[in-house]
Amino acid sequence: MQNKLLNAVEVAQILGVSRSQVYILLRTGAIEGVRFGKSIRVSEEDLGKFIRVSKQNAERPGNSNIG
Repeated sequence: MQNKLLNAVEVAQILGVSRSQVYILLRTGAIEGVRFGKSIRVSEEDLGKFIRVSKQNAERPGNSNIG
């Protein structure tokens, strides 16, 4: 199976956030990225891992974003 590498714009479109937010997630280590010179890419596998962990954290009791 081929693991596609996504750029920040593609990651932003998948997550429904801005490209700047993707760079923040990369800088803080929330999403793992691979740097190629000045470019950074995120593997589909690492993005999937981030989404799974985020869902698990959101489903925990007491993790409401309301109020």
